Amino acid sequence: MENLISHMADKKYTLEFFEDTSDAVEHLRRLALEFCHTFNTRCGFATYINLNGEVSRLFNRTLRVFTPEGVPCGSLKVVHGEDGYYYIYSGPQVRKEKASARTDKFSRDSNKISGLINAIKRNNETPTANQTINNSPIKEGARYALGVMDHSRSLYIDLKHDAVAELVKAFLGQSNAAEGYRADIEEAYSKHQTASQEINESKLNLRRFMEGGFKVVAIHKFDSDVRPMYVVADGTAEDVSTSGIHITNARGVLDFSDDPDLQATAMMSRTYLQGAKRFDDSNLFGLPMGDVYHGDIDISTGYSRAEWLTVLIPKKAP
Repeated sequence: MENLISHMADKKYTLEFFEDTSDAVEHLRRLALEFCHTFNTRCGFATYINLNGEVSRLFNRTLRVFTPEGVPCGSLKVVHGEDGYYYIYSGPQVRKEKASARTDKFSRDSNKISGLINAIKRNNETPTANQTINNSPIKEGARYALGVMDHSRSLYIDLKHDAVAELVKAFLGQSNAAEGYRADIEEAYSKHQTASQEINESKLNLRRFMEGGFKVVAIHKFDSDVRPMYVVADGTAEDVSTSGIHITNARGVLDFSDDPDLQATAMMSRTYLQGAKRFDDSNLFGLPMGDVYHGDIDISTGYSRAEWLTVLIPKKAP
């Protein structure tokens, strides 16, 4: 069992859990062994942290599943129903037409382990890194992170009706009263110029992200008391759509100790944001949830589900 535990999991707790001899744990152990051997995946329980920062051993029966690279790709669960135990796999690539009596649209269930595995194979839902990335909120978050720089709104000069009327009269040579609205006109035009400049700069940033590629860091925090997990990958984009965004070389990490450049970027981001109102101490970047381009630190973020935040870091400097 030990060699099937992911480097992303709490190894000590997972091994302790499977030492339990209860019937429910034995069913989950069998499910984990057969599932991981069949699909070349790893498993384990996440590290839970209580408010004092200490590991809390939460005895649940939902086992996380990971690719060999450490990318989270779902979960396994055993439930005792009216007719005995049944087995559940939930994953981002699972797409049922509708929920069943026992599970939602993103889960498969069966009374037999073999039945569950066959259903996953039959529906082409094998948990791999590519399947997970292409179907998970990671790519959707990347779309929002790029989209926030894709300004396409129309520009206009905001003037009151009276000022507009006098400008028209002045143009037609019918009045000289527009001079009385000079301050209003200058202020409105100044705002228009500022907005125009912001849009042009935003479009240049988007082009830089797309032409030079970007580092993708997806922050996964599926419980308020769980240690965040990070999926690090390379990204390119042909356009601002999920089909136009390509994410490769994905791997799961718990920190950035093996990537000095990323570690430095996270520290810079965290230092910059510590004085901000929306500083989030729960992740290494200090980044809050939101579709935001943080211009001062040249990082863009996007999210589509509450437990995932996708961070894009351009490889090409401004």
